[in-house]
Amino acid sequence: MQIYGFTRYGGPEVSGVLDVEVPEVTENTVLIRTEASGLNPGDLKVRSGARTGSFPVRFPMAMGREAAGTVVSLGPGLTPEVATQIPVGTRVFGSAAAGVGTLGEYTLLTATSATPIPQGLSAAQACCIPTSVGTAWDGLAELEQAGLSRGETLLVLGAGGGVGSAVTGLATWRGLRVVGVASESKKELVESLGASHVPTGALEAVSDQKSPTIAAVFDTVGGQTLTAAATLLAGDHCPPRIRSVADPALATTLGGSGVTRHRRREIFSRIATQLTQHPTLPVVSEILDWDRVAEAVATVESGHAIGNIVVRVS
Repeated sequence: MQIYGFTRYGGPEVSGVLDVEVPEVTENTVLIRTEASGLNPGDLKVRSGARTGSFPVRFPMAMGREAAGTVVSLGPGLTPEVATQIPVGTRVFGSAAAGVGTLGEYTLLTATSATPIPQGLSAAQACCIPTSVGTAWDGLAELEQAGLSRGETLLVLGAGGGVGSAVTGLATWRGLRVVGVASESKKELVESLGASHVPTGALEAVSDQKSPTIAAVFDTVGGQTLTAAATLLAGDHCPPRIRSVADPALATTLGGSGVTRHRRREIFSRIATQLTQHPTLPVVSEILDWDRVAEAVATVESGHAIGNIVVRVS
């Protein structure tokens, strides 16, 4: 079979189409014939080697960590209950098994994450749930547990990307007021999701707005932008309501944290059901066929992708 992946760590030059064997199911995994795979900035960090301490890689490794497709076989170790939920022939979406990527004709998903695709949701939409929408869901849940409540204002850094747009849409549905920081080219998207737009590099405009004070920050950018955003937080909440997927270490220094992911069927099923009722999410700006997979990766590599980029594999 073919994958789009890499045989060593590095930049774009190490990526390409590779011929490999179909992966064999292992304990608590399911093999799917891939219909669609999402691509995210985090996939580039895996390829570069920036996540070697926390992320297992087995060369040759396909890029991508989320996919949708049809179950071909079930691995050993599945309970009868799980096996009956995702039998062979079921169209599912889920997260890649350890050491496996999803940009290939076949891939392995963790059995605990493999979730039937509900009616009304396409494979391209479903494959964006495990990473972008799921991260947004988990991060918002943590902020709500920290006291963020309906009517308060959430500042989203990078509101036009895959995770950022999901945070923005989910937060406005939950009754939060959202201020979304994104480039001017993403203003229309941010506002269509119900948020107020602030241009990238103009955080000072947030404090100038005649609006409620910032109660929490959800970051997908990191660095100086996150540091500056932390100074806009109002009140004396302890610890500060800061969650970052781009720079968890800095967020921790500022009193917040990264986002703990819960890649489980129960949560993914809940998200998928909600998305069938709110069709604005996930934001999928491009669906590219397999012969354009390199273009899809380059779009994510550019740092200017709007929402999610999806590759239609089969």
